[in-house]
Amino acid sequence: MPFRARSDSVHPIAARLARELEKVSDCTSRSAIRGTLARLGKLALPSSGRVLVVNVAGRFLAAYRDGDPELESRVVVGREGWHTPDLVTSVASVTLNPTWTVPESIVRDEGWRTAISSDPTWADRNGFDVVLDGRRIAPDGAVPVQLAKATLVQRAGADNALGRMKISMRNAGSIYLHDTNAPETFGDPEEPGSHGCVRVELALELAAWVLDARNGEVPDLVATGATVVRTAVAPVAVVFGYFTAWPDADGRIVYYPDDYRRDASRCELEDAGR
Repeated sequence: MPFRARSDSVHPIAARLARELEKVSDCTSRSAIRGTLARLGKLALPSSGRVLVVNVAGRFLAAYRDGDPELESRVVVGREGWHTPDLVTSVASVTLNPTWTVPESIVRDEGWRTAISSDPTWADRNGFDVVLDGRRIAPDGAVPVQLAKATLVQRAGADNALGRMKISMRNAGSIYLHDTNAPETFGDPEEPGSHGCVRVELALELAAWVLDARNGEVPDLVATGATVVRTAVAPVAVVFGYFTAWPDADGRIVYYPDDYRRDASRCELEDAGR
């Protein structure tokens, strides 16, 4: 749905949701609208310029230019225990053929140090370098205290978990928009989700949109195999929001599953008040 608004007016999407709230009577729908409006009010969607909106509940991304949608893509978001956060930020850089420095929290959660201790060939077979004090070390010669302090860095390539592209954002920690080495997970209802990052199905198309790249430029750079870091010519705002009710391209309100259970308590309170 296109959106445009003056800075002193109600955002068109908020206005559309408010109108829908007057029509629906079931608690689930009302809770979804009220929850979305509350979260939308805290995130302040820009109404001009280039904006990426990631609807975490809807599992899709939309790229807007001055309020008009120019690209949409399915995404995979954070699994239970690793929820993708609400964010208002901006693009810092785009990396093609990225490496992946694995956050310590993921190393612990996945038990990868135990895997390396049990089988020193595990790291190389899965494309990881074991790095200590800025230098690569051989896992089979490392003592436990070295492994405990080491960082895992996955090499660029087809097996990299970030795929062929990652978008880094300002003040977003280890949360990225990125490609994946497992494209079959998009649309899979059994897919457990990510560790909080957002996997983008149309990853290279998104990179080209962010960079305002010429046709074929991004795929050509990826094909070289070299790691390339680029910055956007014009600013790109990024908003991650958990919107369980959201208008589609025709303005019709679509409801999405409340997987993170952020709206459930609203129904419980409404039922208790009856």
